[in-house]
Amino acid sequence: MPSSPTDSPPQPRHVLSREVNWITLDEEKLHGRLSDQVPINFYVKYLIEDRGSLVGRCTRVWCVYQEVSESDPVLDRYRNELSKANRVLKGPYALKIYNADMFSEAYEQDILVKAMNIHRTKPLDGVLLPTHVWHLGDILFLVRGLTEDERPPTIPLDKMKNRQEVLTISALKRTLSQFEAVEEFYHVIIGVLRGIESLEAIDIIHRDISFGNIIINKEIYCDTDKDFEWIDIDLCGQPARVALVRRETIDIGVSGGLHDLDMAAYIPKTAFYQEDIYPSTLAPPTIAPREPVLVVEEKPQRDLRTGTVPFMSINLLHGGQHSVSDDLQSLFFVHYLSLFTFDKRLPNCFPNLPPPLRHHWPEDFLDWTRPDLKLKSLGSNKAFFFLGGDGSWYKSVKSDALSLWRKSTGDKAYKWAHWAMLGTFYDQLWIRNQDEPLS
Repeated sequence: MPSSPTDSPPQPRHVLSREVNWITLDEEKLHGRLSDQVPINFYVKYLIEDRGSLVGRCTRVWCVYQEVSESDPVLDRYRNELSKANRVLKGPYALKIYNADMFSEAYEQDILVKAMNIHRTKPLDGVLLPTHVWHLGDILFLVRGLTEDERPPTIPLDKMKNRQEVLTISALKRTLSQFEAVEEFYHVIIGVLRGIESLEAIDIIHRDISFGNIIINKEIYCDTDKDFEWIDIDLCGQPARVALVRRETIDIGVSGGLHDLDMAAYIPKTAFYQEDIYPSTLAPPTIAPREPVLVVEEKPQRDLRTGTVPFMSINLLHGGQHSVSDDLQSLFFVHYLSLFTFDKRLPNCFPNLPPPLRHHWPEDFLDWTRPDLKLKSLGSNKAFFFLGGDGSWYKSVKSDALSLWRKSTGDKAYKWAHWAMLGTFYDQLWIRNQDEPLS
C-alpha cells in the first residue's frame, strides 16, 4: 500500500519501539548474506526512523555498530590503540526491521536475496544491498501468540495478511537530503538512473523511489580526523569500555543510487492498463503521452500500487501496473520536489543523526500530494498539473522554487542548468516521437 509523505508526524508514544542498546541475533535464522562473516552482536547508537504501529509493516531503522572478531582486518589499522577495549565495534550500519507481507511478490519470490546472490557475481551499480538478511519468524506467532488453529474464525483466511519479521543489515550512508553541493545532487540523480538500469537488467523494478530511498555513495564523515571513538556502555549489567571504529568503505560504483528493495517486484511480462490515465482533455496538443503496451492480463499483479504518495507515477495512481517507466517517473517527481524542499545544504553530521526533513510545498501541490485523497483523484490532479496545457508544473518552478535553485551558486550556468535538466527529464518521460519503439 502507498505510504505517507516523508514528513508525516511522529507516532504516539504508546506505539514507539522500546529503547535498546544491544541486539544479539540468532545465526540459525540468517536467510541471506553477501559477506562470509556473520555478525550477531550489534550496539545500537541511535534510532533513525520509527514507523511503528499496531498493524502494517512497522518499519524501524537504527544506526548500529557490529562486533568484530579477532580475525577482522579492520583491527589491523588500530590494534595498538584498541588494546584496552573490552570490545571493538565497527560501523556505521543501518539495522532495519519490518514486517513483510508473506503473500507479496517481494517475499514469495525472495527478490531481495536473489538480487544479493546476483550481486556477488556481478555487482549491481547504483544499488545498495544488505550485507545480511534474517527472517525472524511469523508475526501472528511472534507478536500475537497465535498458532495456525487459533487464528480468529470470524476473519476469512484469504483476508488475513500474515507477515514475516525481517531484519536487514546494510551500510549506513547519506541520503539525498544530505548532498554537499548542487553538483553532487545531479550526480546522485544520474546514479539513480544507473541503479534503475541495473535492476531492469535483472528484471526487477524498485516500486518505492522517494527522498528516503536514495543514497549518496561518497562517505564524508563530519569528524574527518577521528577514525574511532571510545564510549562507555552497559553490557550485560556491567560497565564496559568499547571502541567504535569505521568500517570499510562500501562502494556502489556510481555517485548515488537506490536501496530498500522491500517493495520490489519482477517486471511484468504484460501490462495491466487503465485507458483513462491520460484523458485527452488534459494533455496539451503538442504532448504525446508515453503509453505502455496495451496488453491486458486476466489477473492484475498483486500489490499493484505501492510507493510514497507524492512520488507515485500518474499511471500507478490510476491503477495501472507498475513498470520501469513508473520508477523513472517517480525519480522525476523526486527531482521536481527537491526544488521546493532543499533550500540550503544541511550541515554534515554523518554518521550522526541528521536533522529532520521538513518542507513547505506550494498550496496547489496539495491537490496531488495529500495522502487523505483517493489515489485515482490524486492521479487525475497530478495529470492535470503536469500534463495540462497551461504548463502549471513549469510556472511553479519559475515562481516558487527555493533560492538554492533560483539563484546562481557561484556559476551562472547553474541557474539555467536546473531548468535544462528538469525539462530534459520531462521531455523524455512524456514527449517522444510516435515512431519511436516503446521500451
